[in-house]
Amino acid sequence: MTRDIDLLAQLARHNAAVVFMSVTTLDPDLARIMEPRTSQPAARLRAVAELTAAGIPAGVFVAPVIPGLTESRVAIHRQSGGGGRRKVCGHGAGFDCRSESDPCLSNG
Repeated sequence: MTRDIDLLAQLARHNAAVVFMSVTTLDPDLARIMEPRTSQPAARLRAVAELTAAGIPAGVFVAPVIPGLTESRVAIHRQSGGGGRRKVCGHGAGFDCRSESDPCLSNG
């Protein structure tokens, strides 16, 4: 996605581009097993950061969530940097996660 930043930025200025990437896990070893030959989770998160820095609305879909195998919502929130930005949480895309006490982070 980052190779097309110039084109996507032009489209985003006209509200014609939004980019979301799936992140199945933040564990690079597990990612190699679950999704061989794909970009590693850290690379996907860096790409989202580059896209947003260029003014392109971007984010991640946390999917699939496999109980007992992929990370909890708390780990995903911490890896993404926390803060007051909108996150994808267990209650649906766009649930506003601002602190450790948020409902989307409880029982994570």
